[in-house]
Amino acid sequence: MGKTRAEIQKAYRERKKAKDGAAYRKKEVDRVMKYYTPAVLASKEDLEKRRAKGREKMRRQKAKRERLPKLKIKMDFAQKKSGPSSKIKQMQYKLDKTLKAKRKLEKRLERLKMKEMKVPTRLTPRSKTDAEIRQAGLTPRRVPSSLRKKILFSNVFTSGLRERYEKKKTEGKRVIRRMVAGKVMKKYRLMNTLSNELGFARNARNTKHRKTRRSLARARLRRQVQEFLERDDNSRMMPGKNDCKKVGKEKLQVRILSNYLSTLRDKFEAETGIKISLSHFAKMRPQNMKLACFLSRNTCLCTRHQNFALKLKTLKQHNCVKTTNPDNFLQAFPDADKVESLLSNLPPDGNIKYDEWKRVEVDGKKKMKIVTSEVETTAFCAKFKEEVPHFRQHVARANEQYSQLKTLKENLDQNHIVIQMDFAENYKVKSNDEIQSAYWNCDMVTLHPTVIYYKSENGELQHESICVVSDELGHNAATVFAILKRVVPEVKQKHPAISYIHYWTDSPSSQYRNKTMFSILSDHESLFGVPACWNYFEAGHGKGPCDGVGGTAKRMADQAVNHQETTIQDAHDFYKWASQQEKSVIKYMFVHKAECQESQAYLAEKYGQVKAIPGTMSFHAVVGRLGEIESRSTSCYCERCFDTNGFRTSTTCKWEKHKISTNTGPTAAEASATIRIDDYVAAVYDSNWYVGVVEDEDDGEYCVRFMQQAGQKFKWPRRKDDLWIKPADVLCVVEKPQATGKSQRMFTFSEATLTHIEECYASKVSQK
Repeated sequence: MGKTRAEIQKAYRERKKAKDGAAYRKKEVDRVMKYYTPAVLASKEDLEKRRAKGREKMRRQKAKRERLPKLKIKMDFAQKKSGPSSKIKQMQYKLDKTLKAKRKLEKRLERLKMKEMKVPTRLTPRSKTDAEIRQAGLTPRRVPSSLRKKILFSNVFTSGLRERYEKKKTEGKRVIRRMVAGKVMKKYRLMNTLSNELGFARNARNTKHRKTRRSLARARLRRQVQEFLERDDNSRMMPGKNDCKKVGKEKLQVRILSNYLSTLRDKFEAETGIKISLSHFAKMRPQNMKLACFLSRNTCLCTRHQNFALKLKTLKQHNCVKTTNPDNFLQAFPDADKVESLLSNLPPDGNIKYDEWKRVEVDGKKKMKIVTSEVETTAFCAKFKEEVPHFRQHVARANEQYSQLKTLKENLDQNHIVIQMDFAENYKVKSNDEIQSAYWNCDMVTLHPTVIYYKSENGELQHESICVVSDELGHNAATVFAILKRVVPEVKQKHPAISYIHYWTDSPSSQYRNKTMFSILSDHESLFGVPACWNYFEAGHGKGPCDGVGGTAKRMADQAVNHQETTIQDAHDFYKWASQQEKSVIKYMFVHKAECQESQAYLAEKYGQVKAIPGTMSFHAVVGRLGEIESRSTSCYCERCFDTNGFRTSTTCKWEKHKISTNTGPTAAEASATIRIDDYVAAVYDSNWYVGVVEDEDDGEYCVRFMQQAGQKFKWPRRKDDLWIKPADVLCVVEKPQATGKSQRMFTFSEATLTHIEECYASKVSQK
């Protein structure tokens, strides 16, 4: 077999070395050095390649050497015969080990003997006194008795204190050390003497209190941050039954922050004076606390905030502002001049497109929708400048109400009660396995959560939750009055010393803020035996703990139905299930529909002729007195307005007085305050009167589903005919019609009802 090129070249080099010797080697070295670059002059890349090549060469040489067979040489030595030497070594090892253990035990014995010799016999205080005098070179009998008595007293005192110290545990010893080891001991440098006399440990002589651990300080800071974020002015409770967050094994109602975390951090630092970084502030946010989004309908229910944020979004698109947060905008532009300079950045010519929430008519119904409008720049600027001061006042009122509620809770008298309440979204009953017709024709249950705040005997603010259940679906003044007749006596029974009630609710005119509720408030002391005042949150900012109570109640009911623990088909079933929940912190009450109807009749008879009070929608604080009320645009709980007895008879703060007066006869608009959902009404539309049932109420208007008249009878049309009407278009409330015929699809009203409708319609036409 022929040689390879490598073998041929290797043989050639060997012949040259043998023939030329050193001359050939020098020639090869010169040839290599001709192309060699010193390491100092070589680039970093070339140097690294050269070193890698060298390492690879060394690796191959090492591997080649390892592959070579190892040379083994067997030496012919005469082996020694095994003798007694191994046994001698073993015995010597055992002997050394035994001697070592012996010396160890001897040393222990020596130490014990020395310890027993060193333990002194404790002398009695008198013997110790005589011994100390003799050590000083004196005779006890020759020492003055007064001096000897003082030395004896010192020894008796220290001996008794030492005995007590030795019997105490850690905390007791710490108390004794704090008592005796004070500044005087340190001043005269007697701390070592005290330690020797009483047996203090050297590291236990420090009398300073243990420093607060960092973990405790962090826990206290976390608690302060969480309490700050859970305030109603910093976050809102979500009302939905599905708005919950599972934290550990407990489900908590979700809260939505009302501002950015950076803004809330600045507010926290300003109020508490505690400096905290934004990252730590964010880490301490509770898990059920969600971030706010000002352009989300689910998190901001205030129409004014929403519309203002949408306009800011338009301005941001034109590079006029950097934020869409309405509160941050008000801080950045505090006066009209800055707003004017801001709007000057808009293009003078052309149109501006912006979105806005508006109520529009869809298939005969008025619904809230986002409407895109396009106007000229001048018109947009004029509209924006007009809205800014009104929005600024709106935000100021909302913040002031939250601030006043906080002040009230902090300074609440022990004989005063705060009742915060609201209507929750009606609960839709359901069964675990229900048929199709049951799903589309299910009943609703009215829930009215109430949270009561009071001060305990030790001065701590406590609260209890009540959820009123009712089969009455009308959310109006009559239902509120029926609920108060159940809640207030319950509160008075638990708190007999109550002398004043502070109500806090949102401000819908159909429920809490109307002439009927003002009349009830003026007679509150005669009706319930205790005076009261009523405070209203700013419109769209009434979210609070009541929403959490309602959401929790509905979520627990759904869980019970899903687990087949119960079946809820109406309000009575809901209350029956709820009253059996012994572990629930929520107490449930039931208000029958008949009670609401009785309240409706009572209010119509007593306050049916009451006049509406001008400026009702601007009232956010109302104080009731016999025959009159006093109102303010915002609440005020300063010392000049309220004391331990309630509202002062005279105050320097601005309150407006209003007399509760009556009319000769109610107008249709005034009587509309008594209209409830599911009531049948006669209304005017397109110069004719029609009869229908009230299905919904919003913003002072009613959604009425009208019937079709066929001679003297009425029926429901095939196509649903509903319309939003104003209270002025309502003629009167009529009785529920009676179904007739085999199919029960025709309805009739009594002759008196039809005559009354005709009279009201004629009176309406004559007024025009």
